[in-house]
This record gives sequence, structure tokens and C-alpha cells, in this order.
Amino acid sequence: MNEYIKLAWRNIWRNKRRTIITAASIFFAIFFALIMRGFQLGSYSNMINNAVKLYSGHIQVHASGYSDNKSINNTLEMNNELMDVLKSNENIKQVVPRLESFALGSSGPETKGVMVMGIEPRKQNEMSNLSGKIIEGQYLKPGDQAVILGKKLSQYLELGINDTIVLLSQGYHGTTAAGKYQVKGIVKVPKPDLDNKIVYLPLSASQQMFYAYNRLTTISLNLYDHE
Repeated sequence: MNEYIKLAWRNIWRNKRRTIITAASIFFAIFFALIMRGFQLGSYSNMINNAVKLYSGHIQVHASGYSDNKSINNTLEMNNELMDVLKSNENIKQVVPRLESFALGSSGPETKGVMVMGIEPRKQNEMSNLSGKIIEGQYLKPGDQAVILGKKLSQYLELGINDTIVLLSQGYHGTTAAGKYQVKGIVKVPKPDLDNKIVYLPLSASQQMFYAYNRLTTISLNLYDHE
């Protein structure tokens, strides 16, 4: 065995130039492959984080049956005990409650099906930096009776700052949900299909509109590490 090792070692250095070129080629090939793999994994992680921060969160908590039937009736109670359990988990960075439903949005002769998302402005902003995406007007405050619209939706309904949008839908347990809200801001959402239909409303105002007091459709969880 030692003889084979000696022969191999002598053969390596019999032609030093060939050996150095071969070793350098292997070294740089592995070096650049590792760098490219690092960039690839980093870009994957960045894309995942951008997607979940914009809307879904890493994990979502719903009432049983909501995934199969996304109805305003399949909501869960805004329970302090549940919130405390989620907030106490060391892997969870943010707990973001929402009330989401669909409505008919109208402005004058223009109407469109819209997604109404009731949010807690501070918590939603911490998760998705929504205030940083405002292109006109101002961000929401907790007590506002006002909305923020996606840019494409505002263009379709021909709505600007301080204009009024009328929302009509079905509320909790078959009640009629309706409301008139001033447009406080317009946001450019990077996701085009969401930008074309999203209406952000303070959580308390959305619960009032849908007669779903102290109820949520979704609790979005943002984690420190998605892996």
C-alpha cells in the first residue's frame, strides 16, 4: 500500500505544471459552485420571506373547516388565551390577526368584486411594511373609518384620496354588511392579482361592518426562521 502511495505522489509531481493546472481547475470549479449555491439559497430564502410577509405569513391559524369553506361564518373568536400561547412561542416573531371577506365595491357607475382585509394597522405594518408601499395619501390608524386601496383597484373604480367607496356584502350569520368609507391611502402591492382587488380596513371597522364582533378569519404567524 505504501508503494502505491509513493508512486502516486511521484507521478503527481513528475509534471508540476500539469498538476498545478489540474488542481487549480478543480479548486476554482468547487469555489465558484459554492458561491453560486450560496446565492441560489439566499435568493430562495428572500423570495419566500417576501411572499409570506406580503400576505400569507409562514403559518395561518383558522377555525376548523375554514380552509374548505372560506365563509365569514367560519370564523374563530379573538381569544386572549390563544393569542398568549402563540406569542409565548419562541419561534414565532409576529402574530397578525385579520378578518377577511369578499364584497362588492362601488364608486358611481363602477363596481367590482373586492377582497376586504380587516387589519390591525401596527401589526400588519410590522409584518409587511405596508406603510412603505403607500404611493398616495396616508397609512391607516386603529380607529379610522377609512380604507386603503390597491393602486389597480383605485384606477378601475376611478377613486382618489378623500373619495368614498361603498362596500356591500353578506355579514356574519346572514346579516347584510354595508358601509361607506373614505379613501385614506393608495398602496402599490407587488402582487398584481392582489393589487387589483385589495381593500384594507382597520380590524375594528371590518368587524363592525360584517357584524363579526371579536371574530377573526385568520391569524397569520411570521417566524424567525422559515426552515
